[in-house]
Amino acid sequence: MPNYRRLPVPGGTYLFTLAIADRNQAWLVDRIDALWAAFRTVRAWRPCAMPAYVIRPDHLHCIWSLPEGDSGFPERWNRIKGECSRRGVVVNIVRDHGV
Repeated sequence: MPNYRRLPVPGGTYLFTLAIADRNQAWLVDRIDALWAAFRTVRAWRPCAMPAYVIRPDHLHCIWSLPEGDSGFPERWNRIKGECSRRGVVVNIVRDHGV
């Protein structure tokens, strides 16, 4: 278990890196429709702006700007990971950086 602290800044902007469990697979581009379905599901539940993203075969980088007073990015990522798992791909790493 990593030993670090998240900096929950309500209304903050964050850079995230997400990697799939099997880095030899190209799931994120091969199954882009499933990835977007997971994002749509979660953003309908807890909206946030996603002004920039880069999708690579085995990982992605994205910037999120949370609504004012909202610091709940861990809950969003947990749900995205769950949605991805239900679609057959295990996501095991999400790293966050305050911007």
